[in-house]
Amino acid sequence: MVLALAACSGDESGTTLPLTDPISSTSTPRTAPSTTLDQGTTISRHVLDLPEGIGEPVTFEFEAPIPIENTFEVEIVMPIGTELDIKFLTSNGMTLMIFDPDKSGTFCVEDDGRLKCQLPYPALEAPTSGTWVATVDKSSTPPAEVNIMIEWRSVE
Repeated sequence: MVLALAACSGDESGTTLPLTDPISSTSTPRTAPSTTLDQGTTISRHVLDLPEGIGEPVTFEFEAPIPIENTFEVEIVMPIGTELDIKFLTSNGMTLMIFDPDKSGTFCVEDDGRLKCQLPYPALEAPTSGTWVATVDKSSTPPAEVNIMIEWRSVE
């Protein structure tokens, strides 16, 4: 089952952390430990060094809180011209289409040779909390460093 989500407007006043913090120098993907901020906000950051060419999808795991009690925002920063599809597989087997360049373009801005996309999502009724798996599939040829930040905010 695939659930396609369209990005919707959200609160832009929340706290965000930079994606350029050093995480690791050798592994791909590089993942920072989740950071819990005040008022039930949790952030996880991931840096993907995607090689030249079209290859196998890259995956990484992250912890998702109870989706019906949290909204989430996915921020993606990548070189302009990078073509990606990003999906999340929930702990109960549901697939969420997170980033599709044909549908997400209105949530992206160009800045200094990079494309920054901020995709806000509402609280979800169906998926469950637990370990989710992100799949990133690059369909463009040039190598790309892709920064992905997932920020969960409690709706309480």
